[in-house]
Amino acid sequence: MGQIKDFLASQGAAAIREGMIDVGSMSSGMAVGLPYLAIRGARPGKTLWLHGQVHGDEINGMIAALRFARRIDPAQMSGNVVVTPTGNPHALDARRKRNPYDELDLDQTYPGNPGGLISERLAHALMQEIDGVADVLINLHTMNALFDSRAYAVYKVHPQSPIPEQELLRLISLFEPNVACRMDVGGPGSCPETLRVRSTTNASRAVSRPSCWNSVAAADTRRTTSNWLTRASRASRRIWASCP
Repeated sequence: MGQIKDFLASQGAAAIREGMIDVGSMSSGMAVGLPYLAIRGARPGKTLWLHGQVHGDEINGMIAALRFARRIDPAQMSGNVVVTPTGNPHALDARRKRNPYDELDLDQTYPGNPGGLISERLAHALMQEIDGVADVLINLHTMNALFDSRAYAVYKVHPQSPIPEQELLRLISLFEPNVACRMDVGGPGSCPETLRVRSTTNASRAVSRPSCWNSVAAADTRRTTSNWLTRASRASRRIWASCP
């Protein structure tokens, strides 16, 4: 693990790399992996990580994250951007929320288990790459194809988060949600809060780097992807300003 970290840390000109995070293989021998797109800017800076899809029937975030990344000129950029379009490839292929091989909710599986079921192994492989790399992680969700919904946000505030709740709500407001729901932190869960919890129990600087861990879960099938990208861009600029 750590191939993305090694690429971003290497000395050299601005560059873009597409690759695969190795997870393992199925009983048939078919490889299981998570695709990624890593963009290294021309100058040092922070790293924004966009995780496009957790649930296999939520397509919008995956497309939005890739379109956002494709518009970036690394030669004009400070810092880095990483996109993992999907964290749940089997569920994506089946166009269903959960992985059909174990029926686990990936969003409640992090930090995963290298010897567990396939969803737990996917979660573990992704966490190994994110830890020590992401300064800001945005975990994207969208309403599935069966429903229509006004935009809403789900957020979590860890007691040791460097960003106060009021500032987080200000950042969320840039997406113009109809409602913002606060959820408890505790136990296995989604990528952002898992990173924050792990950082409080590990003194390693590499693990404690992620400082803006709260995710915005946007459910909005009526707005276009381009409109969402405009809002996400505004939010990202303000998130950078809020990170120590």
